[in-house]
Amino acid sequence: MKKSIIIIDDEMPSRESLKTFLAWENTDYYILREFDNGPEAIEFYNHNKVDIIITDIQMPTMDGLTLIKIVKSINKQQDIIVLSCHEKFSYAREAMRYGVNDYLIKDMLTEEDLLEALNKSNRQQEDLVVEKTPNTSLNLSIEKLLDEKDTFDCPPEVEAGYYVLFVIAFDVPMVTQDAMNCDMDFESIEKVRNALEVNLGITRERLAQKGNRQWVLLTEMNQVSSQLKYIYDSQSMATRVRKIISEMMFCDFTIGISRGFKGISDIIHRYEEASDACKYRVFLGENKNIFYNTVFTQMTNFNPNRLDEMIDKAHKYMEAGNLKAMLDTVESIYLEDIKGFMQYNYIRYVNARIISLLVDYIRRNDLSYGWVFGKDFIPLNELDDHNTIEEIIAWFSTIIKRIMEQNPSEEEQDYSLRVLQTIQLINKHYTEGIQLTDLSQRLGIHKVYLSRIFKEETGKNVTQYIQELKINDVKKMLTGANQSIQEIAETLNYSSPQQLSSVFKKETGMTPKAYKKLMFGKLVKASKLYS
Repeated sequence: MKKSIIIIDDEMPSRESLKTFLAWENTDYYILREFDNGPEAIEFYNHNKVDIIITDIQMPTMDGLTLIKIVKSINKQQDIIVLSCHEKFSYAREAMRYGVNDYLIKDMLTEEDLLEALNKSNRQQEDLVVEKTPNTSLNLSIEKLLDEKDTFDCPPEVEAGYYVLFVIAFDVPMVTQDAMNCDMDFESIEKVRNALEVNLGITRERLAQKGNRQWVLLTEMNQVSSQLKYIYDSQSMATRVRKIISEMMFCDFTIGISRGFKGISDIIHRYEEASDACKYRVFLGENKNIFYNTVFTQMTNFNPNRLDEMIDKAHKYMEAGNLKAMLDTVESIYLEDIKGFMQYNYIRYVNARIISLLVDYIRRNDLSYGWVFGKDFIPLNELDDHNTIEEIIAWFSTIIKRIMEQNPSEEEQDYSLRVLQTIQLINKHYTEGIQLTDLSQRLGIHKVYLSRIFKEETGKNVTQYIQELKINDVKKMLTGANQSIQEIAETLNYSSPQQLSSVFKKETGMTPKAYKKLMFGKLVKASKLYS
């Protein structure tokens, strides 16, 4: 039975485009109604059964987030897909918090993306009706087929078969306890092989382990007559495979899907396609089915292979104990040209990879979680609370610098992570005129709360702390290079030389000119004693 969809979008071209985007008659879905505003959609929803809602985010009268909130208050289990032209991280994160099934970008939408989102909603509502697939007599194992050194002969019916190759890449971050339930051992793969054979008719030889956390599956389907049919059939098969593995394994995984191919002579290239597709979970998000054809039409500014190279580089620096170089590499990784929702998935993926490196180093060097993280556990959730790349870099910078110190003083050890983050931001930006309001906005906490905890833990307010840093710089500049008061004031972001002189005298009891004369006299005296 087909699933009903309603579309909510204030722009008529967008609604019309979606209605013709797929050959809906060839899918398990149909468009029941469309609306140009939220209130009318809610009124209809209250009196009609709707399987899936597709909505925009920014609309007049009622925005998409408000609509989602109302719908979820009526039916918490309602499937909702956001289809928006906005890539802002804050929109995506807010929508996900309300429990939407997926967040897709209009300008980047492909048939594969939309079908994946719809199928994901569908499989959450009902068990799939499993149909066994064609299964020609292929006696060779997938390991043999992927071994370039081996040669093999296949019967005519095998060469005439139509295949799609899946690479199943397990997404479990190494730092979580769930990793213990996601071991790629012999027993696990045997159980899955048995289940695939019983439920889908896929022979045992067609599933094999490849690498540390990767399986390869050769699937066979009926010859397809169109690209949409290939997408739909491949997606359906991937969904069935995902259901079987998910029931046996307690972890998320991404399925990379190759292009369809006839015969198996080109299987190594198809494996490379599916493997490359998996790498793009960095952008598209983990725990999804990703088609090879999708990724290369969407991703142009960043290569996942470069990401792996950069993380390997950071790992080597950490192994060598060169944490300064490691920190520089981490900053480079986060400052790649990434935007919007793509940024959201990229950040989550990279966060897990970098934290894995840090935790491994902490364990090997017998460091304390309490000292490094400010807690007796790994605060993975803290990174999700940050709104900008700069805040995440500051968080990692604080953590890495604390690891570099390794022997903290009692005074520093008493600081909470929020205060340490504030100090980090101040140290980096105090010459730019940063203030309490700027700090609270960057950290995403109220300025009154930040002011209170900063004063409680450091013994001084934010303004005093910044002023001390500036005064120390003024002293160094007066003692060192021959800079004028005007130049020093401009460097440290004072409004005028007069303001600098007034603040300096208040803090030290003398004018900058008198301080410079005093220090010059001490320097002359010291040089005479030395001579």
